[in-house]
Amino acid sequence: DACPPEAELTFATYPEALQWFLGKNGYASPAYIEPLNAAGPSFECGAARTPGEQSVCTLPALAIQDRMLAMAYTRASALSKDRQALRSSQRTFLSARNDLADPVVLLALYQSRIELLLAID
Repeated sequence: DACPPEAELTFATYPEALQWFLGKNGYASPAYIEPLNAAGPSFECGAARTPGEQSVCTLPALAIQDRMLAMAYTRASALSKDRQALRSSQRTFLSARNDLADPVVLLALYQSRIELLLAID
């Protein structure tokens, strides 16, 4: 029988699907590569406490940006020559995000961070 459509996961490439599968099942370090058809942000909304987290959970456009950021951060972690500095800058981003509630400002913050992470090679 075919997999029910609501249970099917979609990835951009086979390597991304394989990396997700291996990480999810404990065969490799779990790197964040979420299925393309995933909904919501990269974190559990039930645990959202800060204004920024709550805004991301409430607005689909921000949730999409959050998933994109998570993928960009995973990529940057794999390519970065200074992972400690990358982690530190990510903590700074998260702290700034958590203090914000304005969707327009949050969207700009996310887009800027994603652009910065994608520039790492």
